[in-house]
Amino acid sequence: MAVRKKRISMSKKHIRKNFWKK
Repeated sequence: MAVRKKRISMSKKHIRKNFWKK
């Protein structure tokens, strides 16, 4: 469960970074 939450958090962070870069 913790891993899943961490993975989602990382994905969200990545998307946010990509959005800012765009």
